[in-house]
Amino acid sequence: IGQMFSKGGMVRQAGQQFLRATTLDPEAFEPRAALADIFTKVRLPDLALDVIRETRAAAARALEAPTNQVSLACIEAAALSSQTNFAAAEKILNDAFQKFPRDTTVTATMTALYIVSQQWSNAVASAERELLQAPENTRALLHLGAAHAKLNQFEQAISVLDRALRARPDEYAALQNRSIALQNLNRLDAAQRDCDALIRLRPSANAGLLGLGEIALRRQRTNDAVSYFEQARRITPPGSPDAADIDRRIKELKGQKP
Repeated sequence: IGQMFSKGGMVRQAGQQFLRATTLDPEAFEPRAALADIFTKVRLPDLALDVIRETRAAAARALEAPTNQVSLACIEAAALSSQTNFAAAEKILNDAFQKFPRDTTVTATMTALYIVSQQWSNAVASAERELLQAPENTRALLHLGAAHAKLNQFEQAISVLDRALRARPDEYAALQNRSIALQNLNRLDAAQRDCDALIRLRPSANAGLLGLGEIALRRQRTNDAVSYFEQARRITPPGSPDAADIDRRIKELKGQKP
């Protein structure tokens, strides 16, 4: 029941069921791990870490299984990351990797940690390690492409994102990131094609229109840029950070005071 609630996004109800399960069977590993994961997802890392400490004591026998060790290490790393204790999270994952070097969950969690903590060079190395385990891992390709772009390694980013898009031609994040990389290399026609594809895929999202606005600015077509930004503004939720940024850009381009 808890898993059904969790899959449906009803985390409070899921947590209640997991807690009931731990009461019925104090030595059971799965409901304790699920409860810690729920606390991490709702940004209550202190409670998640409390559950993890209790799990190590109450479910010690279950933790003899490698899969359970990996699961708990990844949940603990995520909780510590939520506390911005990235060094402790990294140590836990490195220890797990030393014990289980072929476990893809550990490497995936490590890459995500480096992305969140903006350790871009480490993210590149970790994502490449993931791809040695699974060469067509789209998530790893997306992370690797994003990390290369953050390091201003735009050619490498495009090469990686091309691989992701060959596997999944409609992968929205890959198209968006490739468009940005192409803009930075001034390959504006190719960047525009990606933006047009973004608009076709998600007409209610503003990323494609914002990209077209940036491309128009690079082509010194200010009026076109304003038009694209205004279209993007109309489909952007009022009061969101995106809305404020777009309003500021429009005012700047029109020569108005912010």
